[in-house]
Amino acid sequence: MSECAVALPEDCWELVFRRLGDERLMDPVSLVCRRFLSITNRIRSDLTVSDRTVVVHGGGGPTQLFRRFPNLRRIAASDFHGNLDRLVQDMSRSGLKLEAVDLHGQRQCFPRSAMKELGLRMGDSLKALILGRFLHLENDDVLAIAESFPNLELLDISHPQRELDHSSELRQMVTDRAIEVLSLNLRNLKSIHLSGNHFLSDSALVSLSTNCPNLTEVVAHDCSFMRGEGIVFVLHHSPNLTSVSVNRIAVLSRLMSVESNPFYRARTLRHLSLSRMLVPDELLVSLGDMDLQMRELSLSDCWGLSFTGLASVLQAYGRSLRRLVLIGLSFLSDGMMISVLPHLSNMNFINLSCCCDLSNTTFFSILRNCLCIEQIEMSKTTVGQGLLPAAPCLNQRLKSLRLTENPYLDDDTVGLIAGSCPRLDSLDISYCWDVTEEGMRNLGERCPEITELSIKGCTQIKSLGTSSGFLKLKTLKATGSGLHDKALSVLAQSCEGLSQLDLDGCPEVTEKGVKDVVMGCKRLQQLYLGPQSLDLNVLNWIVSSRLLLRKIVWQSGFLPLRLQDLFLSHDCVVRTRK
Repeated sequence: MSECAVALPEDCWELVFRRLGDERLMDPVSLVCRRFLSITNRIRSDLTVSDRTVVVHGGGGPTQLFRRFPNLRRIAASDFHGNLDRLVQDMSRSGLKLEAVDLHGQRQCFPRSAMKELGLRMGDSLKALILGRFLHLENDDVLAIAESFPNLELLDISHPQRELDHSSELRQMVTDRAIEVLSLNLRNLKSIHLSGNHFLSDSALVSLSTNCPNLTEVVAHDCSFMRGEGIVFVLHHSPNLTSVSVNRIAVLSRLMSVESNPFYRARTLRHLSLSRMLVPDELLVSLGDMDLQMRELSLSDCWGLSFTGLASVLQAYGRSLRRLVLIGLSFLSDGMMISVLPHLSNMNFINLSCCCDLSNTTFFSILRNCLCIEQIEMSKTTVGQGLLPAAPCLNQRLKSLRLTENPYLDDDTVGLIAGSCPRLDSLDISYCWDVTEEGMRNLGERCPEITELSIKGCTQIKSLGTSSGFLKLKTLKATGSGLHDKALSVLAQSCEGLSQLDLDGCPEVTEKGVKDVVMGCKRLQQLYLGPQSLDLNVLNWIVSSRLLLRKIVWQSGFLPLRLQDLFLSHDCVVRTRK
C-alpha cells in the first residue's frame, strides 16, 4: 500500500470503510495494519455474538469483544449457547450505549436479574428488544421488561417456546394483565409483536392502543383468544398506526355489521396482512373506499373473498402498492391476473405461491406490466405450463425469483426467463425435477449477475454448465441435487468467490469433488456435507486448507467433542446435523 494512501486522514478512511455496507467485510480490512484495525473497531455499530466469536477472542470472552468495539449500538446473540446471564451482565457493564438487543431463539431461561441490571445501566438508551421464540418467557419476565426499559420502541415477545411441563405451563403464560402493565410503562412503544401468546385476548390490544399513543405496528398471529374487537379498536384509536398483521380472527367480518367500515379511522394505515381467516368481499370493498396510501397488502390462505372484492382493492391501490402477497387463493386464474396487473405498475414484490392455476401467462405478464418489480415468488404453481412468449419479456429490475416445486418448469422456460431477466441476482428452483444442466447453462450465460442459486432436489441437474457461467456466484444450495465430482471441479475454476456451499444428500459427490471445490474456492466460509464417505483426515485437511472457513456441517460419522473444540479454536465451527 502506498504511503500517501495510509497518510489519508482517519475521517476519510472512515467514509471509505462505511461504504462497504456489510460490516463483516471490515474483517479482512482490519488485518491490513494496526491503524485500519483501530478505525474499523471504532466505526463498527453491529455485533453478532456466537460461540465462535467468544472462543476466537480468548479468555476475555464477550467483555473483551465489547471493549474492542466501543461504539456498538446493536448486539445479536441468537446463536450463542454459553452462559446467557453472564453475557447480559457483560453487556450492562460494558459502558456501551446500546440501542438494540436481539436474543431471538435463545433456548435458555430468561435472565431476569441480568436484564434488570441492563435496564438500570442502559434503560434510557435501549430502543429495541427482540425475544422471539425465547424459551420459557413468563408473565413475570414481561413485567420485568416493563419496569426496566421504559424507552423501548420495539418489543418482540412472539412465539415463546415451551418444554413439556404441563404442570407449570399455565403459570408461565403471558397474560393480558402483563401487557396492560407493559403498555402503561412503555409510553414510547411503536411496534409490538405478540404472535404465539395463546392466552392473550382482545383486552391486550385495547390496552396497547389506549396507553401507547405512538403505536405504529401490531403483529398478532396465533393468539387464540383474540376475536376481532381488539384489532378493530386498534384501527379506530391508534392515530399513528401504519401496519397490522393478524390471522385467525374468527369474527372480524361480523363486526362490520356494528361498524360499517372498520378502516374509516385508520387514515395512516400502509401495511395490512390478513391470513387464515374469513375475508368477505365487503371488507375489501370497504378498505378500497378509504383512499389510503397502501404500500403492502397480504391475503394468505383466506376464504370468503372472490375476484370481485380483490379486484376492487387492487384497482383502488394499484398505483401505491409496493408489495402484494396472495398465497393460496385458489380461485385466481391467468385471465384474472392479466386484468389487474396493468394497475400494479409500481409494485416491487409479489408472492402468488400455491395459486395452482397460475402458469407462464401470469409470470410473463408480470414481467411485461410491472417494470419496477424486483422480487417474484410463485412456488407451487404451474409456471412452465402453457404457451411461452415468442420473444423474451425484457425486465431490467427483477433481482430475485423463487419458483420452487413447479412440476412443469423445464429448460425452455428457464431459458426464456434468463433471457428476460438479465440482472437476476437470486434464483430458487428447488424441487423442479424437469430442469437439467442445459437450463443451467443458459442461465449462467444470460444472467451474469447471479450470486445466489438454489437447486435443492433437482436430480436432473448434473452440473451448472460451462466454466464461463455463474462467475459471481456466492451461495449454492444443492442439497439432494445430481451434482457430481466433475461439476464441482468446473465450479472450483469458475466460482472463486463462492462463500456458501451445501452438498448434503448429493450421492455422486465424493472426497475428490469436495477437495477440488475447497482448493478452488478461496473465499469459502460455510460448507454443508452429506453422509459421503469422508473420514476425519479429510475434515482435518479441509479446516487446515481453507483458513476463511467459519462453519462446516458434517454427517460422515461421530465427531468427538475434543475435535470440535480444536476446530473451534481455529475459528471454524464444525457440527453434525441432527
